Amino acid sequence: MCIIECDDVNVNDDGTVSIWCYCGWGETHPTADAADAAGRAHIEAFDESERLYDENPAAWAERYA
Repeated sequence: MCIIECDDVNVNDDGTVSIWCYCGWGETHPTADAADAAGRAHIEAFDESERLYDENPAAWAERYA
């Protein structure tokens, strides 16, 4: 499961913004908006992967394995 909460976002000393997910994913971006967009994209990609697995495990294996 992928979850990003407010305390999973950190403003660094250089002004960049780091964001992490409970799954281990993490990235650093130049702005909070960019970090937020990356986090949302990460969650959407995970959700898409779960939907595909539920609908067609063989297709999921072809794409992600």
